Amino acid sequence: MKGLCFVQGGALRSRVLSGRNAESTCSTRQPRMALKKPSAVGAQDMGSNDDKSQTETLKSAAGALAMSSILFMMDPLAAQAAVPGTTPTTHFLDEAGVVSRSTEPLVEKALTTLQTNTGLDVHFVLTRAFPFDTEPEEYASELFSQWGLGAKDLVIVGGTKVARAGLAAGADVKNVLSVQQMESIGNETFPVNAREDKYSAAVLDVNNRILPILYGKEDPGPPKIERESAAGTFKTKQETEKSKFKYWTVFWVLILISFIVPFVQYFWYTK
Repeated sequence: MKGLCFVQGGALRSRVLSGRNAESTCSTRQPRMALKKPSAVGAQDMGSNDDKSQTETLKSAAGALAMSSILFMMDPLAAQAAVPGTTPTTHFLDEAGVVSRSTEPLVEKALTTLQTNTGLDVHFVLTRAFPFDTEPEEYASELFSQWGLGAKDLVIVGGTKVARAGLAAGADVKNVLSVQQMESIGNETFPVNAREDKYSAAVLDVNNRILPILYGKEDPGPPKIERESAAGTFKTKQETEKSKFKYWTVFWVLILISFIVPFVQYFWYTK
């Protein structure tokens, strides 16, 4: 007798229908698909590779930052990247971007007219900050040399952060503009309004002082600071006595009215 094979529970089992010695060799099982799990060693390798890549990225960024800092310290003009390396095409340059649009053309026109009439060329630059550990006068001199200016040129550079300005002049300009006047313009004229963040007014103060000097006229000097006198807020003795007399007069008039009016009304109604 031949054995018959049946499928039960995913495995083939044989049953002998007749005969004890009949055995079925149909004991094969269907193969199953098994999912392989990543080994712990492989996961650790992947994590360590990610950590190494992040560490190398941070090291590269830190190295680039350190290199840029070193270059910044080596070049004192690196902080003023917006200031051109060659002579500006305009007389007035607002690198800080704090001057009103109405002020720029006024200053530009005045300095252009000055150059036409006298031959003196003024380069007025407004920047936010001076290079590290550099005085305004030193920075003005550096720009004067960097731009290759000559005897008829004058550089005025004002810093909004420190509210000061520096000047550097050629030989012909120094014949009409003294060193004392240049120091006064940088330390007295420009700071008056710059300290209060009124940069347009500060630029006009410098412009209105430098023009008469370069035209050979009298120096108008720095702006006058008007301060209110503390004594002006107190009354004098005579003013105090006069006020007291006025108040006492009003007081007694009111008292008399409060007594007289009721009596007048009483006699008026009793008639």
